[in-house]
Amino acid sequence: MAERSEELSSLRETFVDRVIIPRFTDYRASGQIIEDTLVFEAFRSVDRGLFVPPDTNDYSIYTDSIVLLREGSTISEPGLVSLMMHGLQLTGDGKVLEIGTASGYGAALLSHCAEEVHTIEIDPELGQQAKERLDRLGYSDVVVHIGDGLKGIPAHAPFDSIIVTAGLRKIPKPLIDQLSEGGIIIAPVGANNPHDQDIIQGLKRGKRLQSRVLIEKVSFVCALSPEKGGWTRRSFDMALKRKPERKNSNGKPILEQVTGEISPEELAKTELFLSKMKSLDPISHLIEERIGVLMDQGLNHGQIIEDPELMRLKAEASQISDKISK
Repeated sequence: MAERSEELSSLRETFVDRVIIPRFTDYRASGQIIEDTLVFEAFRSVDRGLFVPPDTNDYSIYTDSIVLLREGSTISEPGLVSLMMHGLQLTGDGKVLEIGTASGYGAALLSHCAEEVHTIEIDPELGQQAKERLDRLGYSDVVVHIGDGLKGIPAHAPFDSIIVTAGLRKIPKPLIDQLSEGGIIIAPVGANNPHDQDIIQGLKRGKRLQSRVLIEKVSFVCALSPEKGGWTRRSFDMALKRKPERKNSNGKPILEQVTGEISPEELAKTELFLSKMKSLDPISHLIEERIGVLMDQGLNHGQIIEDPELMRLKAEASQISDKISK
């Protein structure tokens, strides 16, 4: 037990050097990014282990991995979050709005880079848990709100920076309206496929955004909202039928495109299959992400397949597959 505790402590202490800085170094090779001391210090100061569910695999906490909170909510890859925070060009002051509180980890990080942080969560239970956690840990400069984040928080606008941690179809007008002149918004946007997005950086000039792609090909949990720019359940389902949802490690789509004439009976079977497959997709995504992390660490095939977290995810995927086949 003591050895395990010491190992986890070592992983925590080396987290920024192993996980965050390499992402900046890799991205900087394209000439688009430089180091960000403020962001690095935020990740050194906030212990990710305090924001994950108690049953999270210990060794996945301090790697560049997604952590599943519950269906439809995750803690994103810390390396990707660090790049998004860098894109906000934070300076330690100003007022920031975060859309998608989840566990509160992102808001805690932002509090080290801004003077005032507002974060909004659509799930009341998650939002309350995050508020209690942040209060307990002493983040008094973070204000947690419950509601549809795509409407923003007009009573506290304008915001100098806005960061969205759920996939959008486009950036909603209320968020643009609530961004201060010269302010920056960062958001994952994908108009046609709910699992295929680019990170967009928008600079407000007048009433419009000057936008550019900051990071290509990411996959965030979709923002379900009736607000223009969000995904409704209907648009989400239609997009999944129109396009393959994603590809597995062999390059084969998990969901096949439905085309041509189809009988009502076959359509009903297809609808049921699509519904069941949605439960498998988050696990498939986590497996792919975990394998990518292990490969980036230079592990060989034997070491990868024996990774405890990967074995757990595969076992969970197997259980879901058994249910789908019934």
